[in-house]
Amino acid sequence: MHITAHGISDRGLVREVNEDALFIDEDHCVYAVADDLGGLPGGDQASGRIVELLDTTFNGVDSCEERVDLADLIIEINRIVTKEGLEAHPFTGAGSTLTIGQIVKDQLLVAHVGDRILLCTDGLNKVLTDRQIQFLLEVDQSPEFIAQSLVDSANANQGPDNITIIVLIIE
Repeated sequence: MHITAHGISDRGLVREVNEDALFIDEDHCVYAVADDLGGLPGGDQASGRIVELLDTTFNGVDSCEERVDLADLIIEINRIVTKEGLEAHPFTGAGSTLTIGQIVKDQLLVAHVGDRILLCTDGLNKVLTDRQIQFLLEVDQSPEFIAQSLVDSANANQGPDNITIIVLIIE
């Protein structure tokens, strides 16, 4: 099996800061997107911290010998980010969604914390319909081309939020 992946994160046309983050680890076939919890302070730090924790976790795992339990991983990440968010912002906390997928043999394992089960943040599917997204995903192009087309289409529809996506092609 051959996997080609590409991720892109764009702040959109309205937001001043991109509070989304993405993680791609091709050695472990792990792909994740994180999206701040709307309106809470420190959202960009929360989503960025999630990526740091994912990187630390998977750098410590032998891709040939071990597999991380995604459910346990997101529970621990949620605990850390919630604690740090409350320390930094005592009145509101800070948080982020997390959608993570790992390809193991011929299966895609998905774990999710947040508002949607997608490998994209809501900056994409708030402005594009499922049909529009599906159409763009079905073009016979590279993940880079598809990812950029999705971002461009979202921004053409006013891009009111950060847009972060990961496109995987599995052959």
